[in-house]
Amino acid sequence: MAEPAISNVSVFQRKAPTLVRPIWPAELMDDAPLPPSGDGGAKRASANTAAMKSLAPGETVVDVGCGSGHDVLAAARIVGSAGRVIGIDNSPEKVEQARRDACAAGISNVTFYLCRIDSVPVPANSVDCIMSHGAINGASNKPAIFREMHRVLRPGGRVMISDVALKDLLPADVAEALIDCVDGLAGAVEISTYRTLLQAAGFEQILIAETGASLSFNSSRATSGTAAAMLASYGIGLATRDSLFPQMANDDGLEHYAAVVRVYAVRAADAVPA
Repeated sequence: MAEPAISNVSVFQRKAPTLVRPIWPAELMDDAPLPPSGDGGAKRASANTAAMKSLAPGETVVDVGCGSGHDVLAAARIVGSAGRVIGIDNSPEKVEQARRDACAAGISNVTFYLCRIDSVPVPANSVDCIMSHGAINGASNKPAIFREMHRVLRPGGRVMISDVALKDLLPADVAEALIDCVDGLAGAVEISTYRTLLQAAGFEQILIAETGASLSFNSSRATSGTAAAMLASYGIGLATRDSLFPQMANDDGLEHYAAVVRVYAVRAADAVPA
């Protein structure tokens, strides 16, 4: 008799260190919408719900690769006037949009910086939580990014990332065909490598868990070159993402090689002098 499938939540409950659970409990694996905000307005669901649910009033937060700032504004409402949220992105257009949206929303406890994500204009030991969604996997300088995260966090501060990682190395033909079509696949590293990089930067309490979320297939990038040839082998031309990607994922076993993951890590508290 086949063994029953073990859910991601069950694995999380069994493996999560005791000290992690108060900050990132098992229910945070769920992508349910955030509860209503204090002013009665419903918050839009965040791309990194787990990070958002972990925030507390008065905290200082950095969103690495914040894009147009949706998560920054949502986090700013949670941390309140005693807290601060900093958005970092290297796109001038997105940073400008984020600043306009913050102004329009009347949110003043936010700051947006146009800069590289491996060189953040934030003082050392000043941040409680760093969150990021889909910005790390595509970066070629991951070691520098993780070192910078470690630098700005306070001792005991946490990193909470939603990302794409590899469970196994992609076969060359699959990688060539899909790497530009599957969002987050380009630049993604193996889960074991992700863990090693975080450890090398000085992080502890590292937890990397698959979310079970589907990888996002961009059909507009799958209409030329090798990707188009691969699609043609399935008799598929221009198609919608909903009908196209499930067939490719099931037939090619892409889910065997890559996954959407949540990454949690803590900067160790400073040692107490003897």
